[in-house]
Amino acid sequence: MSTQSGSVAGLGKARVESLTDGIFGAVMTILGLSLTIPYITGQPIQPLPDRDSILVGVLVYALSFVTVAVFWVGHHIAFYYVRRTDRTLIWLNNLLLLFVGLLPLTTALLGHHEIQQLTIAAYGFNLLAVQLSLYGSYWYATVHHHLGPRRPSWN
Repeated sequence: MSTQSGSVAGLGKARVESLTDGIFGAVMTILGLSLTIPYITGQPIQPLPDRDSILVGVLVYALSFVTVAVFWVGHHIAFYYVRRTDRTLIWLNNLLLLFVGLLPLTTALLGHHEIQQLTIAAYGFNLLAVQLSLYGSYWYATVHHHLGPRRPSWN
């Protein structure tokens, strides 16, 4: 343990937050890049998708982007109160990032096969896994006294 911050040496709170911000940013970028406009290749001209399928793709993207943003804000608020880390908290955070990283895949499945029950279930279970892992890491930090008192900022 580091004597200054009460965290594992080299694995401090700032590094965990930086990695988390990077993963959330990459996931949000991948979600945006998954919106593609069909292009015309050298093959016979293919018709553009109908308006409804484009609208479904945009709506699923917006839903996922806002959901990821809500999870990022939740993580940011939770880690505002964390004053130290340990290996278990870091691995719980990595589990959260694992499930966050799967969101572009389940979003793409939902966007391309929106009526199928399997894709809806996969997307729902992915969101549930993100929520439970975020809750689990904050619960662990609370029970194991990793939280520090913070005074509200009024500015």
